[in-house]
Amino acid sequence: MTTGKGSLLVKNIGLNFFTQIWLLLLFMVTTPIVVHGLGYEAYGIMSLVLVLVGYFSFFDLGMSQATVKFVSEHLARGEKNQVHQVVSTSIFTNFVLGILGGILIALLTPLFAEKIFRVSPFLQGDAKLSFYILAIGFPAILIQGT
Repeated sequence: MTTGKGSLLVKNIGLNFFTQIWLLLLFMVTTPIVVHGLGYEAYGIMSLVLVLVGYFSFFDLGMSQATVKFVSEHLARGEKNQVHQVVSTSIFTNFVLGILGGILIALLTPLFAEKIFRVSPFLQGDAKLSFYILAIGFPAILIQGT
């Protein structure tokens, strides 16, 4: 029986590796096309928004990993009611933290666009709009981790 689990593990590792290579190749092919279409500065703004998603994801406070741990434990014991409780608490907590993070991003948007990243006046409106959209969507970003 261990052999079956071992071969399944090897298969899953191989699929994960293939997926990573595929995404790397896709990124290498599409990035020049996107940069050409957007222009360097607009692509930079898009990159900054994606980086901010990563930095502000610290608002998760480890909830996603804790949710997986506790859901796994409750499922192993057959405690389905506790699974619902853990998941709903995690979603609610991440939603609240996402709202707080979104408010912080929205408050910092003028500072990001004008002072920190020094976006050209021509693209400041687009940059601010991008950051505000990030702020609005931030609760959903945190919830999807759950």
